[in-house]
Amino acid sequence: MATFTFVTVLFLTLFSSVLVTSAPAAFQPRQDSASVGGLFIPTLRNPDYHRNGRAAYAKALAKWGIKVPERLANHLSLVDNKQTGFVWATHEYPDKEYLSLIGYGTPQQTLLVDLDTGSADTWVVTPGTYAPTAENTHNTSLVKDRPSYDPAKSSTAKYVPGAVWKITYGDDSTASGDVWTDVLNVGGVSLSDATIETATLISYSLFYDNQLSGLLGLAYNLHSQVTPAKPNVLSGLMDVLDKKLFAVDLHWHADDGSYRFGAVDTSAFIPSTSPSAVDGLEYIPLLDHSRFWSINFTSIYVQGDPVKYQSSWASIVDTGTSIIMMPDDIAEAYYKSVPGSQKDAYDMWEYPCNGSTLPDFTFGFGDNAFEVTIPGKYMNYSVSTNLNHPDVVTGFCTGSLQGDFGNGVNILGDPFLKVVYAVFDVGGSRIGFATKHLK
Repeated sequence: MATFTFVTVLFLTLFSSVLVTSAPAAFQPRQDSASVGGLFIPTLRNPDYHRNGRAAYAKALAKWGIKVPERLANHLSLVDNKQTGFVWATHEYPDKEYLSLIGYGTPQQTLLVDLDTGSADTWVVTPGTYAPTAENTHNTSLVKDRPSYDPAKSSTAKYVPGAVWKITYGDDSTASGDVWTDVLNVGGVSLSDATIETATLISYSLFYDNQLSGLLGLAYNLHSQVTPAKPNVLSGLMDVLDKKLFAVDLHWHADDGSYRFGAVDTSAFIPSTSPSAVDGLEYIPLLDHSRFWSINFTSIYVQGDPVKYQSSWASIVDTGTSIIMMPDDIAEAYYKSVPGSQKDAYDMWEYPCNGSTLPDFTFGFGDNAFEVTIPGKYMNYSVSTNLNHPDVVTGFCTGSLQGDFGNGVNILGDPFLKVVYAVFDVGGSRIGFATKHLK
């Protein structure tokens, strides 16, 4: 895979808030039914979640520093005279399917956040978060009366003088703010003096998901955007765990996934019996000098294709990206087996919703003895809409696999993670995979 210059970015859907002293009615937390140990955090399905393939693709490109093609950006934007520039018209498409409850401060302020292995920042909105527009001055909060993390209401919050953070996205939008330390409760364990980035200024276009309050970054070895540098939350978590790892168990169209820090739930996967397996898991080493959870996969196979493609592709495993992004030739190899598939006006792969069956997609790892197969039904992302009338469907569907516009950025996002039990081993610099029973 070609090397690339990474523009540090975060996911775009971080910017509306829920602050409660107990879980919101729509998000009642699930109890850990097994005595497995570690810190258990259930994933909760976002009731506002709405799939939009074009928006998801644009956000994936922007997150990973790839310039969003102008035609696609223009389609997803509108010019509003009340604003200072383009605004992504995706406020009706919150696309973080799974959120988790994390506690901030004393007394605890419980926020719904995105746990993201593609970021190192822990960032939340506050009552003072604003976006500059013609009608919104520095004195007007975007959050207003909606609850959010409020350091003034926490007896343990400490402002860090001189510390700031700023993030620039691939679509040229930005977010920045102040830095505090406070108690952070993750799965029942409290971290004192955790670094929390509070948003002061954000691009107006970033403020639309009515359930999401922020992000908790879980990147492997990436520094946060705080200046001067401060320890990130993942390093603090690893300091209090006996096992320096966390496991991710996402499920397809279901509300029973989880993150577990410091332990592995062996009842959640099908143990591998191969000689290379360790405790039922197939471990893939991280690439040298990885900042992210970067590994190689060594083969792909498309159901029905007589050819099994073999090489070595570096790829980032990212819970914060909702699609799979691969080299353009791999995407083409997949869709050529789908009758009626085509690229739309924005270079995105789509196919007829009726009469087309997506093939299974298989990745091989290591010496190809371990393979992960994504069922075809998992490879559909959303229905496509009319370019000029977004409420009108076209009869085509957008696939979960898309090309990378030749940028050499391969991302194994949520569709991949929904078919495996994944162990992110910080101490061992590796990721362990096992298959699991699928729905």
